Amino acid sequence: MCDLNPLTRSALASADPATSFKLLALKMILVVVCAFLDAFPYAQVLIALVCVTGVSSFLFYDVPYYSDYVNMVVNGLWGGLLLVASLLAALMFTINKHVDSEAYATTMTWAVLYGIFPVVVVAAVACWLRMGLLRHTVSTLRMAFQERKHAAIAAHGEDAAGSSSGAASLMKDLKAVHRWKDVEQVSLVLREMRVWDEEGVPDPHAAEFGEFVLKVGRCTAAAFFLERPNMHSGSNAQ
Repeated sequence: MCDLNPLTRSALASADPATSFKLLALKMILVVVCAFLDAFPYAQVLIALVCVTGVSSFLFYDVPYYSDYVNMVVNGLWGGLLLVASLLAALMFTINKHVDSEAYATTMTWAVLYGIFPVVVVAAVACWLRMGLLRHTVSTLRMAFQERKHAAIAAHGEDAAGSSSGAASLMKDLKAVHRWKDVEQVSLVLREMRVWDEEGVPDPHAAEFGEFVLKVGRCTAAAFFLERPNMHSGSNAQ
């Protein structure tokens, strides 16, 4: 499900409609191929392997879901499915080269049983590492945000964050804060504002930091707002 509001509470919400469409298309092709191409087993196995590889790649490189846990779980499960599809393709194309084909098939089956759980864990950990790599700019942005906030408080008093003059100084010269690599990096960093209190109300400090990231993104990556116009609408900004 695609939802451009970064504060959505849906577990399977995704911020990237293009990736969501590609994932949906590949999954549909996979289901159709597995259901109707039994008469062509070699083509069926190859197309299924391509689809599973495509889904796994998009999930790993785009980490499309807002929730980190969902990204890790889904990447882990599709990593296990990729192992199964790969072993099945290897079995289909190499079984005739073995004298004892039944024993070879049994060995491949045990490889699935013993290998799928470690592969699921490794894929989930790899996704976690990739998300950490993509978020290396968060610390820089938080430092810039805190420095500007402290400067605004020193210049305008304790209530500077809520005043117009304090907000103006906080959002001054944003182009020098960070140069974004691409639109997806802005979307990923925005997930840091997904913090709620015990009553389910968005944390004001996290929301303030999210507003700062949006402002920096608008100054240095104008395409972000052209491609995602709903993310800075009044209701979503609140």
